[in-house]
This record gives sequence, C-alpha cells and structure tokens, in this order.
Amino acid sequence: DTGTVSFVPYFHGLVAAEEGLHEEAVEAFRRFERPSFWASEAFEAPWFLARARLLTARALERLGQRDEAKKVLDLQLARWKDADPDLPLLAEMKALRAALGSGPPAK
Repeated sequence: DTGTVSFVPYFHGLVAAEEGLHEEAVEAFRRFERPSFWASEAFEAPWFLARARLLTARALERLGQRDEAKKVLDLQLARWKDADPDLPLLAEMKALRAALGSGPPAK
C-alpha cells in the first residue's frame, strides 16, 4: 500500500454485504480500515469509516460473531460519543448495539 486513497475495499465490502457474502464483506472492510489508508492526508470523509464499521458489525452478527460485532460498534460509538444524536448512522449503530445485547463483549 502506498498510502494513497482507494475506496475499492469499501465498495467491495458494500457489494459483498448486499450479496450476503458476509465473510468477504468483513475482510474488505478490514482492508479499508487499515492504518496506512487513514494516514493519507488526502482522506477527509470519516463517515466512510463509520459506515464501514457499521456494515462490518452487521456482517459479523450475521456470521454469529456477536462479541466481535460489539467490539467494532463500541469502538465507533466511543469515537462518536459527542456526535449529533440525530445522525441517522449513529442511530443505526446504537440500534444494532442494543440488539446485540447489553454489557461488554466477552473477553
């Protein structure tokens, strides 16, 4: 990776998730989230990362990996603790987190 911005992994994950290819979606979104990608000065759309985390959590939940889904959501919800409570994406994250059950993920 050269540190250049590429949205290919994001859109790969999006299509995979829509097609029910949950393992492939998780893998693509994790590639999208790699630190080298986010070190790029050209990237200025953090909502892409938030959306990718929501979709990753949904895919993990569908794969039966509820604790891993909780971890992904908890990370983003912590980062958005001061976000506008009316954001639809935030509401989606909170609803999924509530559906996954209260309490922290198992260690």
